Amino acid sequence: MRRLRKLTHVSRMLTHATSLDQVLSLTVTEAALLLEGSRAALLLYDPSGCLQVRATHAVTGAVLRSELETPDTSLEQILRAVLGEGFESNAVAVPLIVSGKVTGALAVIRGESAISEEEEEWLLSALADQTMVAIEKERLDEIQGRAEQQALIARVGHRLLQRHDVQGLFDEISSSVSATLGIDLVGIFGRQPEGTFALLGGVGWSTPHPAPTTMEHGRTSWESHAFGSNNPVAFGATDADDRASSEAFLRDPRVTSGLVVAIEPPSKYGVLGVYSRTPREFSHEERDVLASLATLLSSALEREAAETQLRAAAEMRDDLLAIVSHDLRGPLFAIISAA
Repeated sequence: MRRLRKLTHVSRMLTHATSLDQVLSLTVTEAALLLEGSRAALLLYDPSGCLQVRATHAVTGAVLRSELETPDTSLEQILRAVLGEGFESNAVAVPLIVSGKVTGALAVIRGESAISEEEEEWLLSALADQTMVAIEKERLDEIQGRAEQQALIARVGHRLLQRHDVQGLFDEISSSVSATLGIDLVGIFGRQPEGTFALLGGVGWSTPHPAPTTMEHGRTSWESHAFGSNNPVAFGATDADDRASSEAFLRDPRVTSGLVVAIEPPSKYGVLGVYSRTPREFSHEERDVLASLATLLSSALEREAAETQLRAAAEMRDDLLAIVSHDLRGPLFAIISAA
């Protein structure tokens, strides 16, 4: 009964965990406590099919560095390397199963308690089931996140096709990016006639907006680094020295990390950047989303520039015809009168 109450308490803890890593860490720790074991480990298969040690209890870092020397290392080899002494004769392990497919394993080195082997497996299986619910939820959240990101690209593309005044959409696009990616600051920076870059649209910036700044290729700001790359450039300026030696928005104490991409051609347009007040990593999906949005903005700005040139050419043609017709009207009137 004591172990059942403990298992119920652990289930509540897992339900209130805020991240998958926290769930996995709680799982291995509580698994070791439930079985009064000395060490525990939880392994999961990554998308490429390789096993990864995702969480451990009472395992030293020196052991962890040796568990995945080759990509074809078996589950047994990894557990032996991680759990060390006692694995062969004193370990209990259960698979982690989602939709009938083994996605990993939870293993514990037994303690000196009088728990039966059947009860040990039952307790571990109950913990494993709770963990798999969290893993499945994380997977579904990722699928939903990708769907929202694709919807963002489609929505922005549709708005850019609908409206010729692209610059009038900068704030709207920035708000959509901020909401979808869960980011604090979004900025679209464009080149001014004098060569500096200024904030053309964004969200999260307090008044006054960042002052115009120079962001040429070869300078030290991360926005400038994006000019020399065909891909988004991520940064995390948590180090005070890095921030002090960098230009532009990295000097803003609110900005600790970000992702910037050039709106091609950068010499003509500018950069699209997302910035965070807290250190964070940007996924490949988020980089792809930002690159796609920059491509859409580039195409829309090119179209807007071409339409502006066409309108200017049409106005010049109309002006020329008006001048010529006015100049011909006088001589033609004289000829008609004489005739």
